Amino acid sequence: MKINVFTYLTGYNTKIYERFIGTLFDTGFDGRLYLFVHENDYDAISQLKLNKEFFQKISLVTCPKNMYLEQNEDDLHGKPIHPQNYRFFLYANFLSKNPQAKDEYSLFCDARDVLFQKNPNEYPIDTNYEMLFFQEEVVIKDCMFNDYFTSLIKKSIPDGNFDYMDQKAICVGTVLVKNSSVIKFINTLCETMIKAKEYQDDYIDQGSHNYLVYNHLYGNNFKIMTNLDNFVNTIGVDEAFKNIDNNNQITNSNNEISYIVHQYDRLNLQTLKKLSGGKYDFT
Repeated sequence: MKINVFTYLTGYNTKIYERFIGTLFDTGFDGRLYLFVHENDYDAISQLKLNKEFFQKISLVTCPKNMYLEQNEDDLHGKPIHPQNYRFFLYANFLSKNPQAKDEYSLFCDARDVLFQKNPNEYPIDTNYEMLFFQEEVVIKDCMFNDYFTSLIKKSIPDGNFDYMDQKAICVGTVLVKNSSVIKFINTLCETMIKAKEYQDDYIDQGSHNYLVYNHLYGNNFKIMTNLDNFVNTIGVDEAFKNIDNNNQITNSNNEISYIVHQYDRLNLQTLKKLSGGKYDFT
């Protein structure tokens, strides 16, 4: 099994690029990293102090200067798409022109708040599932952010089914898809965001993703993974999942070292300093 990683990372200093790329390839990851950036990011990237072999595994994808949907630019009245949503349109455009091996996987993930601790290609993935989604430790209706994200979707799909508000949020910041289903996945998400006029102004990706997952609208079989599955440990606001072992690695509540950690930036400063005991500064 092989995973390739897709992320949109722009506007940050060299340290952010270094710790994301560095922690990924330090695990022995042998897939490809597709790093979507803008021209003004090349200066920060050029200052990276990483092993030269890492760069041979990175494909830099230069994004358009303006964040528009080409086919709808006249209708946007000069208004760009919110970057949180725009990244998925970038992935869709890239994948339509660059087909991926159907028996491999694509991991779409955030970058600023994601770190890798173990090689994701060594995780025992159940290949019977086309998509793996990762659950947060917050109930949608009890989280002011996820509740708000859902309210935006309700505006655009007034006759939709929203009986999942008592369920836990599904994070759009980490999604694993088998490439045989990746076009269908990414196009479905983008089409749903387009229905919501707020896709220009606000975060609509998370609300759209939860709507599609809980209504089974992606059209492929999937599995919702929890922090106990330990492929992705989405820290969020749950104190029980903020354990750090003696080697300064983050574990889940079963004290298992997590392969991928998301939202680690929500840890307190003291913990972040402890986490920074290795090669990278996470403060």
